[in-house]
Amino acid sequence: MNTLSELGNYCYQVAGTVGCMVLCILSRNSIENNRKAVINVGIALQLTNILRDVHEDAMADRYFIPKQLLLKYDIQKQVLLESKPDIQTQSLLQYLARLALSKYAETDVITNQILDRKGKVALELSIKCLQKRS
Repeated sequence: MNTLSELGNYCYQVAGTVGCMVLCILSRNSIENNRKAVINVGIALQLTNILRDVHEDAMADRYFIPKQLLLKYDIQKQVLLESKPDIQTQSLLQYLARLALSKYAETDVITNQILDRKGKVALELSIKCLQKRS
């Protein structure tokens, strides 16, 4: 992965599309009015997963942080193998966490569309649980 845009596309493909499908199942309203919010929260969820697994992914030779950001923060891939991140790596991870949090801001737009109380509570808890990790 080379750019932040490619990371966004990857997150959309992995989690944004799932969010669209889930909202179609849980809500009677058209997805079109809330598509952007659903996709943003899906991207936030996937970014959270990436942040959670940076070290483990690096150990398995999987890298989801774009080369563009590694260059910007002057980080070599092998640094991600270290169990304790250095200052540059911490700054990069904080940047991605802030990006995820900004996308989580649209959570209420989604959950307010769900009429079934149990479905709404389940989705809210899932999102809040992952949100706390970023």
